[in-house]
Amino acid sequence: MPKLTKSYVDRLRPREQRYEVKCDALQGFVIRVNVDGSKTAVVRYSRDGKDRRYRLGKIGEHYPFTMARSDAQKILRSVERGNDPARDRELHREASTFAAVATRYMSEVAEPYREASTVRSYRGLLKKHLLPALGTMRITEIERTDVLRLHQQIGTTSPGAANRALALVSVIMTHAETWGYRPLQSNPCYRFPRFKGRKMDRYLSPEERARLDEVLREGEGAELGHEKHLGPSTIAAVRLLSLTGARSGEILTLQWSMVDLDRACLRIPRSKSGAKVIPLSRPAVELLRGLK
Repeated sequence: MPKLTKSYVDRLRPREQRYEVKCDALQGFVIRVNVDGSKTAVVRYSRDGKDRRYRLGKIGEHYPFTMARSDAQKILRSVERGNDPARDRELHREASTFAAVATRYMSEVAEPYREASTVRSYRGLLKKHLLPALGTMRITEIERTDVLRLHQQIGTTSPGAANRALALVSVIMTHAETWGYRPLQSNPCYRFPRFKGRKMDRYLSPEERARLDEVLREGEGAELGHEKHLGPSTIAAVRLLSLTGARSGEILTLQWSMVDLDRACLRIPRSKSGAKVIPLSRPAVELLRGLK
């Protein structure tokens, strides 16, 4: 048996049937050479007289040989301590539904590291689309056909939501692989076709702008408690949106530290496209001066 190194593994060629090469320097570490030429890292060990196999993943750009060897060492150390990693993984997978993994993703990844607006979007997608369709399925049982069916179903009425839902499923599946719920490189969303985006340029017509101004004037003049009453913050936000073309979230979360009236601009530190500067027209500057 040879000592398995990256250069040695790179030289292994496929045969008519799949075969395995064992490492003499790390007992239990095996490289499986498949008929298509791909190579899978595996750990083999015995437990209670039975041959156990723990699949690490396919060797490639996203899972290099050095990482596979390091993972094999960790698994074998766990075996030496009396553990049964292969059986533990089986029990782990059997007990884990998509809903359980999605909940873990939201609490450990999305909520601590994503923007609040992104987290709200994720929750909406999960509640409306993903959990009703995939929630009770075991994470290991979800296949490409399940994702395709869901993507097409959502896409019949909302292609954009379908693409966002697909992206969320994909990232949950990626973390499921990292956490050991699914084999590495088994993401059913890999290279999945998306619906073409529809660029929408929508501007108010003169009649619509006149009607908007009329509603704002009525709301400003109506007494508190009247059904037409609009508060000053609401009126200012709508007028500033119409004068700047900014996103609603950028205006609704605007702080005075972001307003530069001397240079007639808004300096948004974080947006969907990163930090940005929004020029202000003279009416927008006058509106903001009046607010301040």
